[in-house]
Amino acid sequence: MSVANVLPGDVRPATSSVELSLSAKNLKDRDIITKSDPFAVLYAKTHAGWVEVGKTETKKDDLNPKWAKLFVIDYHFESVQQLKVDVYDHDSASPDKLKEQDYIGGADFTLGKLMGAPGQSGSFLLTRGKDKSKHQGSLLVRAEEIKTSSEMARLRFSAAALANMDGMFSKSDPFLAISRLREDGSSWTQVYRTETIDNNLNPNWKRFELPLQQLCNGDHSRALKLEIFDEDRGGKAELIGHVQSSLEEIMGKRGTNFILHNEALQKKKGKKYTNAGLLVVAEVDIYREHSFIDFLRGGLEMNLIIGIDYTASNGPPTDSRSLHFIDPRGPNQYQHAITSTVTILQEYDSDKKFPVYGFGGIPPGAHDVDHCFALNLNPSDPEVVGSQGVLQVPYGCLCWLPNIELTCPIHDYYSSIQHRWAMFAYTVLPSLLRNTHSLLTILPYMYLTLTVSHVV
Repeated sequence: MSVANVLPGDVRPATSSVELSLSAKNLKDRDIITKSDPFAVLYAKTHAGWVEVGKTETKKDDLNPKWAKLFVIDYHFESVQQLKVDVYDHDSASPDKLKEQDYIGGADFTLGKLMGAPGQSGSFLLTRGKDKSKHQGSLLVRAEEIKTSSEMARLRFSAAALANMDGMFSKSDPFLAISRLREDGSSWTQVYRTETIDNNLNPNWKRFELPLQQLCNGDHSRALKLEIFDEDRGGKAELIGHVQSSLEEIMGKRGTNFILHNEALQKKKGKKYTNAGLLVVAEVDIYREHSFIDFLRGGLEMNLIIGIDYTASNGPPTDSRSLHFIDPRGPNQYQHAITSTVTILQEYDSDKKFPVYGFGGIPPGAHDVDHCFALNLNPSDPEVVGSQGVLQVPYGCLCWLPNIELTCPIHDYYSSIQHRWAMFAYTVLPSLLRNTHSLLTILPYMYLTLTVSHVV
């Protein structure tokens, strides 16, 4: 499950961050034969207008969807933060093309109204068009303040002897869904769903990782519900079994199992019922995901290497349309890119010295195209000092061949620089400093800036 993040309105320090979950009830069916396949789009209103925060997943044939995707929004008590949710019936292969989808209805509200409601939950009528009296269903939005945590959970589950929900001639197609209890205990929010394994009563699901903030909002004792479903055709799901636990208890169950329960199956089978199967905790591990600041505190230093594109695809430097054109009225696109990129990165390089290379051009005194030549014309010491040093070397030192054309993918041209950067990273840096991060910044014609990082 992906999590979207947005800061509505003007950028300012956030009071806190909240997590929004969406569900809907009694949606107007837009399909004739089957039921609608709804998904929701969340928008935030900024000074520039409505901005899309993100989309939920699509729920197949479901007029009462509970979407799993969560949205994280910075909450400012002192600001009016307007939000809008539009619900669509998925009719096109491209959900990004909203005009090709069948619009069900929308609702708008303020984040303040939601946060001020009992349990930080709000129900809003979905309407479409100018006639607000024609309801298309209701939208339920729940908010919960996020407890900041840098911890991650690495989990892997399997199951054994699951109850077969598909009869004698087939087997269940199980997937595992994990939900957490809301802080007020009012409802459950799904936080993760595994892949479906077809025709298997002893599934072994793939390992996955979740931020603890997402899994249990940083609370190891927060109630979690683990449910195994049989996925049927059309995306429908039938409960096989469930168990309620917590991360703390799951940690203690490493290598063992939970007994799964299914009350409906128990009622149906009577005395023949034992359980709905076993949920095995194959792996569970909690670790801290380090931030960039953590690495800096640990002594991280960056060594920057720069490569600049001199192929004819840029156009001759005498042409005002060329990216290399020296404009007396102001910097060109390369100069803008160099200044904005290097000015930031040089602050993490202690001596602010870095080699600068060109590719796709013919340096002075050479007859062939060179794809890795020092722009200061000193191959033994290609370093310059600071962003101004970079700006001073690329122009005037290069003989230009205007008939050079880009006849192969651009990475073929700058692969020589990549090779030199890799050799530098593996041979020179380890002897200088263990905690070094080598950054190769390439300024090609097609992308202008591309940053590749490598940890030694």
